[in-house]
Amino acid sequence: MNDTVPVMGTDINGSMSIVPVSEASKHPKGETAVLAGLLFAAAGSLAYSLGSSTSALQPSPFWVVGAILVAFAVAEVSVFMFTFRRESLAFSLSEIPLAFSLVYLDLWPAVVVRVVGAMAMALLIRRPPPYKALLNVSMFVLEMVLAFAVFRGVVELMGAGDTVIVVAAILALAICGIVSSLIVSIAISRFEGGLWQRIGSELRVAWWLFLVNATLAGMVLGLALISPWLLLVASVPIGLLWYIIKAYGLIDQRLRDLNAVHGFTGRVGQSLDPREIGRAAIVEAARLLRTEGAALVVFDHSDGAITQVHGTIGVTLPRTPDDPTWQSLLSTEGSTLVTGAQLEAIRGAGKSSVAEVMIAPIRDESGAIGVVVIAGREGAGRRFTSDDLVRLQNLTEQLAASMRRGLLHQRIEREARQDALTGLPNRSSFERSL
Repeated sequence: MNDTVPVMGTDINGSMSIVPVSEASKHPKGETAVLAGLLFAAAGSLAYSLGSSTSALQPSPFWVVGAILVAFAVAEVSVFMFTFRRESLAFSLSEIPLAFSLVYLDLWPAVVVRVVGAMAMALLIRRPPPYKALLNVSMFVLEMVLAFAVFRGVVELMGAGDTVIVVAAILALAICGIVSSLIVSIAISRFEGGLWQRIGSELRVAWWLFLVNATLAGMVLGLALISPWLLLVASVPIGLLWYIIKAYGLIDQRLRDLNAVHGFTGRVGQSLDPREIGRAAIVEAARLLRTEGAALVVFDHSDGAITQVHGTIGVTLPRTPDDPTWQSLLSTEGSTLVTGAQLEAIRGAGKSSVAEVMIAPIRDESGAIGVVVIAGREGAGRRFTSDDLVRLQNLTEQLAASMRRGLLHQRIEREARQDALTGLPNRSSFERSL
């Protein structure tokens, strides 16, 4: 089940992939807020229909509330993305505390624990924008109410035996996983379009994940119903499963990053004109890193600095390598994340919503010959990560090689056309032009 809503793409951790844009809304943030309001209304109506069926099935001591809250927080921290059949899927353990909430908590305490536990970590780690945080909260509330409704419906119909409780929890969690996936797809489509294609792709590829997560949570709940001490036994396979899937995701991500770097090199290396190289580079960098904007400045040019901008970057770019506001940034050896006061020093005129930028100098033996600026991370996290810095550094190193070739080719052409001492056209060049 997705614990966060990737409203700008399905790739939470910055996977180098892109979703075609079609039928995107003109006011996606407002429509996302409206969607959150509809989810709150649906949750309220469903909770009202439950009547008195909101008390805990098995009342428990107060410390259980704290334990479930911590479990939701841990599940939020441990969520990660992996790719299956070219689709990015979120693997989360939030179904386990959700299953325990259905049995041991009243409805509204369960809702509070779910929202507080997950959102505290989301706000601390991912710092989502307000509209996305609102949508996440509404999803958490609806998930819990819907799970209670399905769970209590099955239990009241078939009895409250341990087997029925486990089956009812698995069914409730699987339905919540599907509903959450549909909500995420609707939210993403407001930004990127392609609603029905996205829903079809998500359900076609991820149906097994909903079933696996729900069944895993049901198995853990079943062990707890037999004896709470069996949770220690369950923790071993759960931890191993989490580790194996995450390790698979990391290896797959590295392979896709490598393919992306090779593709980037091929695209920016198709020309020897520095301007064409730069134009292709920033478009590709923005696409691969999923950002609102990218810019490139190359200082070593006969006609002055080459400046290429794609999208919105929100900073004032340097014109020379000794620009005092950029000097410390250009002296770094690798890519750097710029935030806070350091970002304010280079922020452009006018109001800019960019909260952070990544900067990577392009270097040769003489020092910095240019700089790449990447601004406005899109995707669920809305923040750049250490992986993004590594990806930018890899792309910049490939760009540096292409740019140096382009500058060298341009310098040789210029020296062939004009006298190095006087700057006037060579006689042979002048005669050829006649």
